[in-house]
Amino acid sequence: MSFLAALTSSVRSARRLAVALAGLALLGALIIIVSPAEKTLGDTIRWVYVHVALTWTGMTALAVAGALGLALLVTGRPGWRGWMTTVGVLGLIFFTLGMVTSVFAARATWGGLFWDEPRTRANLQVLAAGVIVVVSASWLDRPRWQGLLFVLLFAWMIASLAAAPLVLHPRSPILSASSLAIPATFFSLYLLSSLMAAAIAAHWQGRRAAS
Repeated sequence: MSFLAALTSSVRSARRLAVALAGLALLGALIIIVSPAEKTLGDTIRWVYVHVALTWTGMTALAVAGALGLALLVTGRPGWRGWMTTVGVLGLIFFTLGMVTSVFAARATWGGLFWDEPRTRANLQVLAAGVIVVVSASWLDRPRWQGLLFVLLFAWMIASLAAAPLVLHPRSPILSASSLAIPATFFSLYLLSSLMAAAIAAHWQGRRAAS
């Protein structure tokens, strides 16, 4: 493939990705606009919808990266490495977006963000560990060691979040809501967010394979 043909294909692929992401984002915005209020939180639950959907998408991606890391650790096949890294980086991006939106959710529900709150501290620890893993994996040239790092990151995420006591964070305000419309709204946003992450991952991998 000539350079011009490769460039044209890349631009078309980027445009398709942009259209797909814009469509998913627009659908998500419409869902948020018509989303039901909650008895205690009122309309501020909309921030919680977005925060939890992005956070869960990030956690899901990190779990998938951990599974790919385990496959790489067991088989040593370098083919798993590209997807593992791509999905892991996207997991950190969405996890970070979840933390950013948690600032607005905390201000709306608690009156401010408390950095010493156990769950907030645990999220920061997961994010810091994720950055260390991604940077360290990029330096290593041994696929199995790279896979092990992402397995350890997943284990650290589970252990950190499980060990964090719930002080201000409720256990599950959305899933325990009396109205089915509230969890339905959340799962719709979570699905859209996950589809956005999957579309970006496929695009990145396609560009990597073409280069």
